Amino acid sequence: MLNLSNWQSAVWAAVIGAGGSLAYFTALLFGFVQSEAILEKIWPSARSVSLAGRLLRVFWFTLIGAVVAFIFQLPQDKLAPIQAFIVGTTWPTIVSQTLTGRQGESPKAIKEQITNLLGGS
Repeated sequence: MLNLSNWQSAVWAAVIGAGGSLAYFTALLFGFVQSEAILEKIWPSARSVSLAGRLLRVFWFTLIGAVVAFIFQLPQDKLAPIQAFIVGTTWPTIVSQTLTGRQGESPKAIKEQITNLLGGS
């Protein structure tokens, strides 16, 4: 069941998740992690993309990492900082695996699962 009384821990998880996303981007940018395809999507080398456009992409990448970490923290009673950091770092994989696994499900089944998660009837 969704625990909305845990919103403060979830906000901290979002901050930590954003830090994880930024750490991952930094590792990509400095070449510690070899994934030029991902780096090119976040920080394109094309001259047609302005610095503001690149910074917006980094902000968006970080924001999504924060949101995913926030969501993962909500059902927990205590702050899980390591989980929040890892979720912020690996959110593209988590989201793509979740979406890939749901392709065969009907929208009605997904809606029922979400309703059950939120404690509805």
